[in-house]
Amino acid sequence: MNQYIGKICPYCKTAFTEEDEIVVCSDCEMPHHKDCWIANKGCTTFGCQGTIQGISFEEDMSVSSAPKYEVREDPSDTSGPLICVQCGSPLEKGQAFCGKCGAPAGKRSVRAGAKELQDNAALFWKKLLKKAAAFLEKYATDTPIDSEMEDYIGTGKEYYTKAFSDMREKSDYKSWNWPAFLIAPFWMMYRKMYIPGAILTAVYLIMLMIRGFIPMLLLIAIAVAAGFFANHFYLYDLSKRIEKGKACPPEQKFQYTQKYGDVDTMIPSIVSVAFVLICALIIF
Repeated sequence: MNQYIGKICPYCKTAFTEEDEIVVCSDCEMPHHKDCWIANKGCTTFGCQGTIQGISFEEDMSVSSAPKYEVREDPSDTSGPLICVQCGSPLEKGQAFCGKCGAPAGKRSVRAGAKELQDNAALFWKKLLKKAAAFLEKYATDTPIDSEMEDYIGTGKEYYTKAFSDMREKSDYKSWNWPAFLIAPFWMMYRKMYIPGAILTAVYLIMLMIRGFIPMLLLIAIAVAAGFFANHFYLYDLSKRIEKGKACPPEQKFQYTQKYGDVDTMIPSIVSVAFVLICALIIF
C-alpha cells in the first residue's frame, strides 16, 4: 500500500493518500482511485482490458515489498455472488449492465460462466420436454385398434393399424409419417382433419409471406414435428369419430361412417391448387 502513497492517479491527476481506496489493474497493475476506475469504466491505460483488483492493506515483507492483491473475481468459482469485474459492484441475476459503471454484464460473472449456462440450458430443455410430454398425453387414447377403426381409416389401413399398434406396444408418441412431413396441411385434410389442416395452411402462408431465415426454420420445425407426431393426433381424431359414431342410431351408422371415415381427395386438391397460386403471387 505504501508504495502507492504520493503517486499520481492517471485519471484525476491527484496524488494517492492513506485515506484513499486504491485499486489496480489486473493486467498492467496501474493504480487508480476506485471512484476514478468506476468513472472511467475501466483501466485508463490505452487498450488495456484488465479487471479491477482490490489491494489488501497488509504487506508481506518476507517475500516482497510489493502489496498483496485480492482478486475480486475467479472465473473458476461458481459459488459466489455476481460481481462486476470493472468496478466490483454486486449484480442481480439477469442484470444486463452494471448499475454503477455501466459495464456489460456479459463480462462480469462468477456464476454466469460456462457451467451456469450449461445448467440453465439443460434445465430449459428438461422443462420443455416435460411440457411437450404433458401436451401429447392430453391427446392419448385407449380406443381399440380393431375392424371398426379400420372402417374409419379406409385407405392405408394396413400401414396405420400397424403404426398405431407399434406406438401402443412401445408406449411411445412417435411414429414417422412421410406424407405428414412433406405436406402436413393437405395430408390432414386428406385424412378428414379439416380444422387443423386449415389452421396449418394459414400458418404456412403467413410464414411464406414473412420470409426470412427464422420463418423458414419454423416451417422446417413444424414439418419435422408433423412427421413424428401426426399418427398420434390422427389416432386421437379417429377415436373421437368412433365415439360419436357409437352414439348414432343403427340406421344412421353406415351413413356416418361413410361421411367421417376413409379419406377425402376433393377438398385437399382444391386447397393445394389455391395454396400454390397464392404462393406464386407472394413470390412473384
